Amino acid sequence: MKTILKISLFLFLPFIAKAQQSTHDNLQDILQNATTDSARYNASYNLYLYFIEANRDSALFYVEKRLALAIKNKIKLAEAAALISRAYQYNAMGRYSEAFQNLLQALKIAEDPKNDEVQGWKLTQYSIPGKNRLIVLFTIHHVLDGLMRNAENPEQEILQLKEALKIAVQINHPDRQMTSNMNLARAYLKMNQLDSAFYFAKAAQVLSENPLAQGYIGNNLLTIGDISVIPQDIGRVLLNLINNAFYAANEKQKTKDEKFEPCVSIQTKLLINKVEIKVTDNGNGIPKNIVDKIFQPFFTSKPTGQGTGLGLSLAYDIIKAHKGEIKVETKEGEGTEFIIHLQNYSTQ
Repeated sequence: MKTILKISLFLFLPFIAKAQQSTHDNLQDILQNATTDSARYNASYNLYLYFIEANRDSALFYVEKRLALAIKNKIKLAEAAALISRAYQYNAMGRYSEAFQNLLQALKIAEDPKNDEVQGWKLTQYSIPGKNRLIVLFTIHHVLDGLMRNAENPEQEILQLKEALKIAVQINHPDRQMTSNMNLARAYLKMNQLDSAFYFAKAAQVLSENPLAQGYIGNNLLTIGDISVIPQDIGRVLLNLINNAFYAANEKQKTKDEKFEPCVSIQTKLLINKVEIKVTDNGNGIPKNIVDKIFQPFFTSKPTGQGTGLGLSLAYDIIKAHKGEIKVETKEGEGTEFIIHLQNYSTQ
């Protein structure tokens, strides 16, 4: 029986975290060796980002470290940034009243122009020197949007997103403008206001061509809305593609110099009547003489014992059963991209 699945990158974060264990260890070392409060704050911020979806208790632990350091040093915008992070976690945990109170505290700080940024304190992932107070303010409205969405208050949700978009335009931040437009498209789509939904979706698509907006494209799965699928089956397809992508990038790393950086990305796009999902790696690519065989049962290019040859065959069958399509684009020596199209009945 089909159910509604909110496709989310969060599903894959535990796997990504496992692959980045060395990153976690490095961040811990940086925190332990920090000699100033600003360095401790920044290291705690990076550890918070590491755990942001994978482990909420750990994420909150580093939020409290940041908050204590900011208050101790009277760095008001750093305090606001920590309050926003706490609110984000509370919202995800269903503690909506506490999330709202933290956002109100952060809003009071960020709206005061006297609370300017202090050099050396990391306030946001999307830093622009001289404009970080406004980026903090943008983030407050962005998190308030999520809170209003959980409270099923679409009017307030859209109001918060428009406030965020106004700030993003004011600071000329294409990445944040794209984020707001994508979320406005999702919000209007949910309200079945298709003209508005496509207006903001088109604006987001145009902004996505700007190189300064590329940093957020991997999170587009959070904005495509709801689609009707069998969650376990689609989850199995995506996990298989991601595991294959990790394998391909890792194999290439074994044969390249230390400057090679393995990369796996997931992108989505809301199209008319369908959703597009792309899983891309920068591995060695698939040789031309076997690319036509990869969806055949029991075919594998992996060494004996490392692959059954059933993963891509099963993925193909599942996508076809959902009346979708899956295809592959690859270039030897450069990488591979799997493209999935699924029907999006909410736009029909």
